[in-house]
Amino acid sequence: MKKVLKIIGISLLTLVVFIIAGIGFIIFKFATAEPEIMAPKDYETSVVTGGALEEKYLAHGTHYQNQYINH
Repeated sequence: MKKVLKIIGISLLTLVVFIIAGIGFIIFKFATAEPEIMAPKDYETSVVTGGALEEKYLAHGTHYQNQYINH
């Protein structure tokens, strides 16, 4: 009985170590990923805009702000 419990304990410990290593690998992979995989390089020129404000924003044009909201 003791031997069976020891084998189960070692198996669970191994499983936990593999899960932690997998989570660590995924976090490291996303933390070191290049930003261009999130959006294409030509996003600003290839996107279809939804209106005049978005069109101005993507074109890096002039923007007017009539009030300042302090949060």
